[in-house]
Amino acid sequence: MLTLFAGILYFSIKKAYKNNPVAGETIDYTITPEQLQMVGETYKAELAWSNIPKVTLTGKWLFIWHNSQLARAIPRRDITETFIAELKSILNKNGVKHNLR
Repeated sequence: MLTLFAGILYFSIKKAYKNNPVAGETIDYTITPEQLQMVGETYKAELAWSNIPKVTLTGKWLFIWHNSQLARAIPRRDITETFIAELKSILNKNGVKHNLR
């Protein structure tokens, strides 16, 4: 039963991704001391650091969490060490939890 549910969930997510043009857009991220700016082909968004509960860096991804269940995922291959150092400084100044070293 669990396998069936997982399969249905996978194909539902895959279909939603293919049918959502925003999901496949290239997004440019700009960090400032006040906010994170995200610019895609069809939208622009800004998030104040006070609204970001945490940032997590893994071997392959940087996750910028909007809440406990939703995060922006940025591939690690697209991030420079300079960006990580600047981000760490900004997160420390704004009191955002992170695991950046």
